[in-house]
Amino acid sequence: MKIKNIVILGGGTAGFGTAAMLSEVAKDNKIDLNITVVHNEDIGIIGVGESTIFGINQYLRALKLKDGDWMRECNATHKTSIRFQDFYKKDRYFHYPFGGIHLEEKLANRWNFLHKNYPDIFTPEVASIYFQPISALNEFSKISTEDGYLDNHGAYHFDSHLFGKFLRRYSEERGVKVINDNYIDCTYDKKGNVESIVCDNDRYSADLFIDCSGFKSLLMEAIGGEYLSFDKTLLNNKVIRTRLPYTNKEEQLKTYTNCTALKNGWVWEIPTWDTLSVGYVHTNKFATPEEIESEFFEHIGKEVETDIIHFKTGRYKDGWIKNVVSVGLSYGFVEPLESNGIASIINNIFKLVEQLFVRELNVTSISRDCYNMGVGCDLDDYKGFVESHYTLSLRDDSEYWEYINDDIDWYNRDPRFGQGRFWYETYLYNIVKERDYDTSVSQEGKVFVNSGFNFHAYPLEDPLTTSETEASEFIKKLKYLMDLIKKEPSHHQYLLETIYTK
Repeated sequence: MKIKNIVILGGGTAGFGTAAMLSEVAKDNKIDLNITVVHNEDIGIIGVGESTIFGINQYLRALKLKDGDWMRECNATHKTSIRFQDFYKKDRYFHYPFGGIHLEEKLANRWNFLHKNYPDIFTPEVASIYFQPISALNEFSKISTEDGYLDNHGAYHFDSHLFGKFLRRYSEERGVKVINDNYIDCTYDKKGNVESIVCDNDRYSADLFIDCSGFKSLLMEAIGGEYLSFDKTLLNNKVIRTRLPYTNKEEQLKTYTNCTALKNGWVWEIPTWDTLSVGYVHTNKFATPEEIESEFFEHIGKEVETDIIHFKTGRYKDGWIKNVVSVGLSYGFVEPLESNGIASIINNIFKLVEQLFVRELNVTSISRDCYNMGVGCDLDDYKGFVESHYTLSLRDDSEYWEYINDDIDWYNRDPRFGQGRFWYETYLYNIVKERDYDTSVSQEGKVFVNSGFNFHAYPLEDPLTTSETEASEFIKKLKYLMDLIKKEPSHHQYLLETIYTK
């Protein structure tokens, strides 16, 4: 099938983000492609993605966007790490910074030995600095003026509503047609493909339909997609959230998303330029809504107006069925602990673009199969990685954490979940059998998280001699880094000088 006309149902970051990329790639390749976005402007956008991870840089580069082109319009700030507070134990924290580490040097195993012999020096709080010295900036919310620092170690916080509006304008400038209409139903051809979507004002035909309708998954439901829930292991399904004004912007404008574990879930703190976004990701399985609200207010130190978002964790077995493709929440969602909401959208978009343009918009069964394999593995990997933040916790101070520690079957090998279903099994194998988990680039996240949770895979024999010299040298390095940090600008100062200039 040759794709000439595409209809995207739904706007926001997923819909306009897909339209932006498709229109840009089509323009670059001098390919005629008619793209229409149909969305109901009266329906609010679920902002589950104000915090991003490193992959967004590739997306922005593909759109030929520099920081100055969009950040100011979206209240964007820089992000260089995720900070996890009270997940391992209460009053303990660790950072998961962006940027690579040299795994070929077996740093993880070396850290394990050093921690074993000098636990008071090589603590979870400084593990990220051992693996990536420049990450010492994160706890102090400083930005390095070194060339390439943000390119190699940065992502972004931003207002997802404003980002969606920016992407809409970007798309329209490249010929994308945007229609305000409300979806009602679908019509089908003889093969069961969607022929058109029927809305209040008109019906819209296309060769390919892209579902960006959020958790409603309107087209995926219409085409008969099979949904696979993650709720057996990922308990959280609600967010109570608000926005707070800054009381001291210089101090509060962090370079990281702060995630704090509470008794029934965890709270995010995301510093955008104008306000601090705060949300409590939780479940009511062990507490009433009133108890959750009280816990949230106690955490932020005041009672404020809030709204509640209900979400579901899981994904469709296939993200591309017949001539319907799902992107973003309409396909699946884990939970936002590792800022994977927008990351999943971007992964979906790149895999769709690849399959559409690899043979100039000629689509066959293998196009769908490649997409389904790719997005399934991506989301299942996110699922496994997020789950590790719960499996490794030593919290037991509430029914929620007791249930996580004792009653969830994390080792359940569910055959429904494609190639990604063995994430946990592979994780266990590397630790128990191989006595190692720093074997490839894909393991970097596990290295930071394992070290932050003080969970180690000790080889049976130490091939290296642990010395007091190495410990003392690390202390000297920390002191040296502290001196360097003092010379660098704060996040707030840096943004005033580069983006939010008067």
